[in-house]
Amino acid sequence: MIQSRVTARGFVLLMVVTALGPGDGVRAGTAAESGLPPYVIRTWRTDDGLPQNAVTSVVQTKDGYIWVGTYSGLARFDGVHFTVCNSGNTPALRSGRVTSLFEDPKGTLWIGSEIGELTSYNPASNFRAVEIAPGWGRRKIISTGIDKTGDMWLIDAVGMLMRMKDGKTLEPNAGQAINLVDVASDPGGGLWVLRNGQASVLDQGRLIPQIGGDPTNTYVQGLCPGRQGGLWVASEGQLWRQNSNLTTNNLGAAPWDMVPLIALMETSTGLLAAGTQDHGLFIVRPGGAFLNLTRSNGLPTDWISWHHNDLKMVGGAHPTVDSNKRPPNTRHQPKLICTWKALSVV
Repeated sequence: MIQSRVTARGFVLLMVVTALGPGDGVRAGTAAESGLPPYVIRTWRTDDGLPQNAVTSVVQTKDGYIWVGTYSGLARFDGVHFTVCNSGNTPALRSGRVTSLFEDPKGTLWIGSEIGELTSYNPASNFRAVEIAPGWGRRKIISTGIDKTGDMWLIDAVGMLMRMKDGKTLEPNAGQAINLVDVASDPGGGLWVLRNGQASVLDQGRLIPQIGGDPTNTYVQGLCPGRQGGLWVASEGQLWRQNSNLTTNNLGAAPWDMVPLIALMETSTGLLAAGTQDHGLFIVRPGGAFLNLTRSNGLPTDWISWHHNDLKMVGGAHPTVDSNKRPPNTRHQPKLICTWKALSVV
């Protein structure tokens, strides 16, 4: 969920471990009392090579690299070192104030900026500045998505959409919440937009209101695609699942109550991760146990601005990267002390 994605306190990996050995800079914890797996937390900041502690977005591309967006440039992380790209060393990156990252199905990375600049990166063609229709202006790009037809859409900070191929703009219905904007793609290829508590789905170039037709009486706090189809929905303090056949399963009260969610997703193990602005991160087994991570038990901040699911990690927090694609002069020797299921939190 996007709610003015600003000022996280560094790049954090929350890792569920299968075996644990000694490591540097890793804080371990237990979730045994909640019935959830044990975890460790590892934080990277500017002292570790991150260009800035204000992290805005993160994605792991198909080649294994983790890309981190900040207001001082774009960083590529190989598990050991950060390689920083900015407007000084990468001319096609016309603004170093990165506010969104998105990898399309073909493996191209799309980089959006605070001033409405868009850049693409593909290992075969390197970085390329992308022209946007004049109607976009200099609005912040907070997200990018692809609809069922393969068309790409840009989303700004107030939830307005623009189609890249022709500049068509759409304005989703808005609810009564403030600065609550997000985009989610369902397993069927549908593109969902959440704007201030009201959800709509993009279908054939039109936005169709969903999950309650009256925005004055509907408060959708967050939504995300389900790995087995359908959508997870947090609404009115409840957590429920909308199935592909449009039936619903209500799982009862959500542990975050009525707090708006900045980010919501389902992990590959079936857990839900919900980030908030001032209540930290919730790890939830739907219908069962939950764990609330905050500054009091390991996170560097209670403000979760973005998270990304299931980074592929092996050894001392090193991602699985093709040895032929690693940056030059980078030593990449995993300690192989543990295997991780990793969730990035920024």
